[in-house]
Amino acid sequence: MTYLGASVAALATDRNTWQSRANQAWGASRVWNSGSSFETDSQTWQGRANNAWGTSRVWNSGSSFETDLANMTTDRNNWQASSNTWQSRANQAWGASRTWSSGESWEAAYNRVLPPAAVIHLSSTGGTGSGSDGWQFACSVTIDRSGYWVCTAMGQNGGGPFVGARIRINGSVQTIQGAFNSGGINNGNPTAGVVYAGHLNAGDVVQADGYRGSFGTCNVFVDAYFNPTQGEPH
Repeated sequence: MTYLGASVAALATDRNTWQSRANQAWGASRVWNSGSSFETDSQTWQGRANNAWGTSRVWNSGSSFETDLANMTTDRNNWQASSNTWQSRANQAWGASRTWSSGESWEAAYNRVLPPAAVIHLSSTGGTGSGSDGWQFACSVTIDRSGYWVCTAMGQNGGGPFVGARIRINGSVQTIQGAFNSGGINNGNPTAGVVYAGHLNAGDVVQADGYRGSFGTCNVFVDAYFNPTQGEPH
């Protein structure tokens, strides 16, 4: 082969190499001048890079992907910490178990300790009649539920200068017996009363006695009011 022939062959090889490289650089078609050129693809990539940058949609203007990722990571850590805090608070709010959805819920506990829909009031009225002076049973009420109660007994003159009232629980005197009015006859007006407050059980009997004086009579009123508590709400 002559020197000229070798040079021509070399040039042909180089041409084929450059053509192959040109085809490879052209795009998906891998054929020169078929499909999108490098310049066109460059603009496409630039547009995609701009869209990937953030709200500015301009490359290198605003927050980069790395910055946004770092901020999102920080936010995620804060959310996780907040979530843990809320879970802890939810556990604390659940009740004695201190574990969410384990044991008595807030609603159940609330409904359990709701007070009665209306005031629980028991009352009765009686009189001592006439006869010799002294204490005499007049009336009573029976406690219908266990809990704390406030009980009152009020005496009313029916005739005679003396009137008094006292409270007994199941027969046992609970109030001072000196609740008297001796200012004279005052027919029709309550003139002496006593109060008892304490815990009573269902079935206990609150008795009210009246005191007769000077062969007169004494009307007596007994009232009992239920006082709800958390332990015995109704």
